[in-house]
Amino acid sequence: MMNDKDFYSDVQINDILVPTVFHVEYNFFLDLIRMEKSNPKRILVVGLLCVDIIAECDSYPIEDTDQRCREMRKQKGGNGANTSYVLAEFGISVDLLTNIGSGNDMEFVKMSMSSVNLSKSLHVNEPMPTSLVIINAQNGSRTILHSGQSLPELKLDDFTRINLSEYRWIHFEGRSSNAENICEMIAFIRHFNHNTEDPIIISIEIEKCREEIICFFDKADVVFVSKDHVKFHGYHTPEDGIQNLITKCKPGATLICAWGDKGAWAKPPSGEIVKSSAYPPKKVIDTLGAGDTFNATMIYSLMQNIPLQQSLDIACRISGAKVGQKGYHGLREQIEDYFIKSGCVM
Repeated sequence: MMNDKDFYSDVQINDILVPTVFHVEYNFFLDLIRMEKSNPKRILVVGLLCVDIIAECDSYPIEDTDQRCREMRKQKGGNGANTSYVLAEFGISVDLLTNIGSGNDMEFVKMSMSSVNLSKSLHVNEPMPTSLVIINAQNGSRTILHSGQSLPELKLDDFTRINLSEYRWIHFEGRSSNAENICEMIAFIRHFNHNTEDPIIISIEIEKCREEIICFFDKADVVFVSKDHVKFHGYHTPEDGIQNLITKCKPGATLICAWGDKGAWAKPPSGEIVKSSAYPPKKVIDTLGAGDTFNATMIYSLMQNIPLQQSLDIACRISGAKVGQKGYHGLREQIEDYFIKSGCVM
């Protein structure tokens, strides 16, 4: 694995002095290949899979008006689904545990998620959850209207049938409507970890501004907290938010917060807060799923023991690339292309 020297000095490769930023990325992908061969365990993501109906508009619609869309398209959605899809895009073996609804959209979302293993998911006789997403082409903002109350949430019994020894990392979408069950699932993993020499790393996303999800802070090894949730606690800067909210986390946890176009901050188990700048694209096209892309890339990097600050930097780069395109396909190629255009020869 890489050490700090890899990040702070140029490197001689075949008599060529390679800029540091390329050396980091070069080793980044080599380490992933070595890691996959040496550790066949998978990642499990627990969260929502739904259908996104996306309406891209020239501007945000005015109430009680008739307006044409630039484009209307359908794709798979849900934080859990998006996170697992991006991990699979990077070549990670990933399973998604979710409830899959029925109806005409079921086969569509299953085909859209073909790179992710859905065999652990459950099929229920309820309509697929649906989100209507309005994208404002002027600034790339997304407004989401969600419907899916009839789909049951995952229960502890659904989780306990999973063979935990298959996994090295389990990530939860911290859903307020399922807080009690998620806490029970994490307790089940903790019990497993107490009886194994190869414990599972647990991460969780705390996104929405709701009281019910505050209980997640002290449950995971890696906690992703959103800008909106930080402000929900009354903190208006990422530094203040992390410095105060880390006290809610369990000892030894890492707290991570992406702050949009300002970059990202994180507090390791010991040491000072670290940060990364944002890497915005030339044109903002689609911010839908940027946070899921950031979270997936952080998991991807931390699994390889890449230092926290450099993991933040990589995650900001890839999530910035995602904002400059529609959807998620080709994100790995996007970041490789970023380094080529920065003057590095691949």
